[in-house]
Amino acid sequence: MKNFFTTKRICRAAVIAALYATLSITLAPISSGEFQCRISEALTVLSLFFPEAIAGLTIGCLLTNLLVGNGILDVVLGTLATLLAAITTFVIGRTVKKNLPRLILGEIPPILYNAFLVPITFSLTAEELKDGYLLYALWVGLGQLAAVGIAGSILYFAVDRLQRKGVPFFTDKQAENGKTFSPLGAVLTFGSILPAIGAIAAYMTIGSYNPVSTSLAVLSVLVLVICTLARLFKPEKE
Repeated sequence: MKNFFTTKRICRAAVIAALYATLSITLAPISSGEFQCRISEALTVLSLFFPEAIAGLTIGCLLTNLLVGNGILDVVLGTLATLLAAITTFVIGRTVKKNLPRLILGEIPPILYNAFLVPITFSLTAEELKDGYLLYALWVGLGQLAAVGIAGSILYFAVDRLQRKGVPFFTDKQAENGKTFSPLGAVLTFGSILPAIGAIAAYMTIGSYNPVSTSLAVLSVLVLVICTLARLFKPEKE
């Protein structure tokens, strides 16, 4: 267990949790409710690669549901849906080795778990839930399909390529200099987490739809995107 809880894995879990919460909270109007498309759910594909993504996704979802969710039921059932989906996706990632089947099967759990559990958290009467449950499940499922199926697929192939290239932050290998962390990993970790924390804090103190929270959230995501693209398209050493 000592070798499992490495600095790199803890940092990856923290980055995933911070990005999930930041994206969900700053995009609150479409992150919760009866018609939702939680963009941060794209990060669920990371469970195919990293066991620590289970913790990161669950913590990020819990924080999101506490701040902008549908109430206590969302805190419990919504977070449970993410936890169960992350575990199932991780198991699929360890079982299925071919890329395309692995991706397709790995995207099914976050879509189905959320589609069937999240509608129960809506503020509906028993009659409304009984009559409209399948319709609400369909809407949530479609939102999940858009986030996980499109953005998640792009993220999957990016991370897969980065692992094949041996980029230290995306693997459990040591950096070329023998240290635990590469400079890129440090920039990506702190450059993502710190603005994310600031964005959440600004949301909680200033309120929703404020430019500070939005700007910090954009910065957090930009750091991740720029660092990833820079390493993704860096020429291989001959």
